[in-house]
Amino acid sequence: MASLSESSLNVAPGDGGAARMQHDRREPRVFRWVDRVTDAAGYVAGLCILVAAALICWAIIARAFAQTATWQLEASIYLLIVVTFLGAAYGARHQHHIRIDLFVNRLPARAAAAVEMVVTLSVIALVVFVGLRGLEMTTTAYEEGHTSGTAWNVDLYLPYATLPLGMLLLAAQYSVELCRAALRFRANEKVLSERDQLAPSNESQRWTNVDGGV
Repeated sequence: MASLSESSLNVAPGDGGAARMQHDRREPRVFRWVDRVTDAAGYVAGLCILVAAALICWAIIARAFAQTATWQLEASIYLLIVVTFLGAAYGARHQHHIRIDLFVNRLPARAAAAVEMVVTLSVIALVVFVGLRGLEMTTTAYEEGHTSGTAWNVDLYLPYATLPLGMLLLAAQYSVELCRAALRFRANEKVLSERDQLAPSNESQRWTNVDGGV
């Protein structure tokens, strides 16, 4: 039975698609589903950026002609809130969040995977905490009928809901990344074990070749 090659496993955690072996078919299907949902959320966030930019430009032009631009600015603020929380998981999936990898990149692949697992677990704990607080804030705004008090008088639970939703997507994506790091850790352990098993036979073969050449 063919084993995984060492070159396909010794990859740094920040190598993006290469580190994930281009979504190897051996990955569980749920990993790919989470990736697709995260990508879809990222595309929605990108569309919201375009709409918000267009509204801000419209507001500037409207003010130049002494027209009111209250609703455009308010709408752009809500759109940027959506971008912030829905786009977080997309950034995590494609390794776009700020990370200091000077130390990690110098580690062996197995040690780098172990460090990534520890860091990812810490991030998941923080994301879950923020998501729960966001859910509490959203339910409170819904039950008490909080509104923005602006021209739109938007129910605040609607923009607040993007916080727990975004944290849910982010926690799911980081959970997938944690599992991938664990798989890389196990795969590199397997490669090292196979190398140790082959080392004695290779040494014996080398001395056999030396004796035969004498």
